[in-house]
Amino acid sequence: FGCTDELATNYNQEADWDDGSCEYYNGPIWYVSNDGSDDNIGNEDSPFASIQKGIDMSAEGDSVMVSAGIYYENLNNHAKTIHIVSTDLDNPENTVIDGNFEGSVVYFWDGAPSLNGFKLINGLGTTFQDQLHGAGIMVGSNQNFYNLIISNSSENSSSVIFSSANDRSRFYNVKVVNNPTTAIRQHLGLGMLFYDCIFNNNSSVLSNWGGQPEFERCLIYNNESGLDSFAACTIQIHNSTIAYNEYHPLSAAEGSNFHIYNSIIWGHSEPIHLSSGDNPTIYMRYSLYNGGPEFYDISNLVSNFTFDVDETNIFQDPLFLDSSNNNFFLQPISPCIDTGNPNSPLDLDGTTADMGAYYFDQIETPIGCTDELAINYNEE
Repeated sequence: FGCTDELATNYNQEADWDDGSCEYYNGPIWYVSNDGSDDNIGNEDSPFASIQKGIDMSAEGDSVMVSAGIYYENLNNHAKTIHIVSTDLDNPENTVIDGNFEGSVVYFWDGAPSLNGFKLINGLGTTFQDQLHGAGIMVGSNQNFYNLIISNSSENSSSVIFSSANDRSRFYNVKVVNNPTTAIRQHLGLGMLFYDCIFNNNSSVLSNWGGQPEFERCLIYNNESGLDSFAACTIQIHNSTIAYNEYHPLSAAEGSNFHIYNSIIWGHSEPIHLSSGDNPTIYMRYSLYNGGPEFYDISNLVSNFTFDVDETNIFQDPLFLDSSNNNFFLQPISPCIDTGNPNSPLDLDGTTADMGAYYFDQIETPIGCTDELAINYNEE
């Protein structure tokens, strides 16, 4: 006598009669591995083969723990608030979800899930208002995304990341790179938040229609164009670097506003664009901008505009450490060091905020007078 159900945790292969003693695994952590099977029970010793199976079996608040490997699938959280986590958070390139151009790689339209530690590739998108969007991720409200790489999305999709949600979702340390389409499309809603993110080699970075996305400590470089916004809304940019995009860095139309603080905008062949009606606005403080306080294009403007770039800004070379090799840290003699807003939070080294995405660490590399004959010589 014993448990004769192979899906039970106490299955007894020697039992001839089932005595009703079977016990079953109910999470709260569901395990997934390339070596697993969706016929398994989903615990650590008997993992599933697909991430979606782990999602399907999970309950609210559960976690799906995914071992390194390549998973050919398209995820749908089915409105559950769950946590999908790779076992190799420091190396998201080792845990790949390949959408095989069969839809969005991740479809999280409802619920408040989180996704952490994956590379998402080969997304096609999901139809929204007769157009494909969100090849990488269709985003809902109050969701969190960490340590992701999203690349090689379909050019047939309007965007890699798409949201029209009313509440904000957050992205931390996400790299959106090498996509022949727009990295982010915000359609109304409150707007997504991006922290410590990198956007590189995309057709453009942002297409915003009436939302209010925010960027903090983000690096936006070597894309075809930068951030475009339409309709009455405000985009906040804090401590970010927008550099060497092929065309314009920013475009404000139809009443859109860009508020830029402690940031660097440098190395573009075109100026900031202001177009259409309803007073598009650029408001810039304690930032570096190439071209000077009148470097903007209003050739397509049909009404008033505001270009408020005051004396707190500087207009000279930021002196990146090695921009030709995509190193946008600052040289010790950069004019961006300690010239951010003095009322902003201090940099991690305890000094006044720098401009740009990467502060210069004056603990690791102290700055001061190195001439021993000077009265203010600093031996450190």
